[in-house]
Amino acid sequence: MVSAVPPSLTDVRRRQIVGRYIHELWTDGGSDLSGLAFPIFDGRLVALGRYVAFQDDDADHAITRKESSPSIDRVQCEDMTYDTFIQTYMYPNRPVVIDGLAENWQAGQEWVQDVGEARIPNIAFLRAQFGSERAPVYEQQTKGFGPTRPQASDSTIAEYCDWWTEQATLASETVAVEKESTLYLKDWKFLAAHPKYNLYEWPHYFRDDWLNQAMGNAYKFVYLGPKGTSTVLHADVLQSFSWSTNVCGKKRWFLIPPEYTYLLYDCFGKKLASHLHADVDDGMKTFFPGLQEARRHAVRVDQEAGETIFVPSKWYHTVENLEDTLSINHNWLNGANIGLSWDRLCIELAEVRPSRLDAGMGSEEIKSTEEICCGNSQIGDDLVLLWHVVTRKVLAVRNIIGASLSNQTMSDIDAILPVLLGMQKLLFEGRAPELLQFTEFEIDEHIQYFESLQHLRRI
Repeated sequence: MVSAVPPSLTDVRRRQIVGRYIHELWTDGGSDLSGLAFPIFDGRLVALGRYVAFQDDDADHAITRKESSPSIDRVQCEDMTYDTFIQTYMYPNRPVVIDGLAENWQAGQEWVQDVGEARIPNIAFLRAQFGSERAPVYEQQTKGFGPTRPQASDSTIAEYCDWWTEQATLASETVAVEKESTLYLKDWKFLAAHPKYNLYEWPHYFRDDWLNQAMGNAYKFVYLGPKGTSTVLHADVLQSFSWSTNVCGKKRWFLIPPEYTYLLYDCFGKKLASHLHADVDDGMKTFFPGLQEARRHAVRVDQEAGETIFVPSKWYHTVENLEDTLSINHNWLNGANIGLSWDRLCIELAEVRPSRLDAGMGSEEIKSTEEICCGNSQIGDDLVLLWHVVTRKVLAVRNIIGASLSNQTMSDIDAILPVLLGMQKLLFEGRAPELLQFTEFEIDEHIQYFESLQHLRRI
């Protein structure tokens, strides 16, 4: 039977470790994927999928059960205080749609134009003003979600705007033209390049942002895509929060609550599905046995122009533009979710380290981030990024501490200290010395100082 209550993380990790171990056996350590052929035909892969994803033998059973998908609140910005936001949504890690935050944004005046009753991106203005700048552009199937993740290439804004204008011209012609692909401009770091450009007002709910304060606005983005462009299934960098505002256009989101994340991976617990219906493409149901159940728990959100969605940490999501859409997006970290970032990195380190040692590498040989992460440079990059964020906040907190400590400052200290202790342990074990800008003595001193503040608060 499919459990009505999500299995514990311990159970999920144990079963995924078994799945990965079996993958290593069947594929000669991952080097020969043809070893999966016989397990597919003789049913062993199906059995493994049911074991890892907790699937019922009766495929129709999950469909007939009562729906349990959580709903999402929609609020007007004038009806919600900052305290209400942090107590009801940010710390409880609940999504919400907020209306009214973008009413007076410059982006909604200069970057958008009215065509009849529709408001669409002002492509001519963007080309004229920013044509020489570069941004990542993703090529994907004509509409919706494909079987593979889109590939990114670097493009100028002018090149992208010319493509957009050409597609609009073709669409207006009498004879329909079958397009082979469509392009989505994403992760344009506009604010990092134009810090004084008054494109929008940073919503006050999201300003406690350690990530962009540490990284020079590197996680503030502009997205521009025609109808049908999409973002594949993912969780944001370092399990960060994100917020996204539609300047114009409309998006459809599917959000997966964190307790159901395990359903999004393949039967080996190794590969994340590209989207929630990846199991209907090319007979992939055998490889992704949990997606049918994941769809039951997905939260669907249709986001209109002018609306802002708050996406909490660890909520995997996928997004499709239902109209030509221009949006502003931020990733952000603070004391409410920095611990979740560290917890996730600890899980990833714990999972990859044993296989490296099993391959014959002794602990004395492990010297670099890449070696710690079994060649997974993403984990190493995430560790470095988190370290920059935390150390920057450590210095900021120490600079503002005076005779009295605010509750917010003490809350930040409580959130930072476990991460410092964890990084100190990595340094002590010789596992990641290149991550640290401080010496071991300086880290110890910061930890002792923060622990003394916690002690003063208790007495």
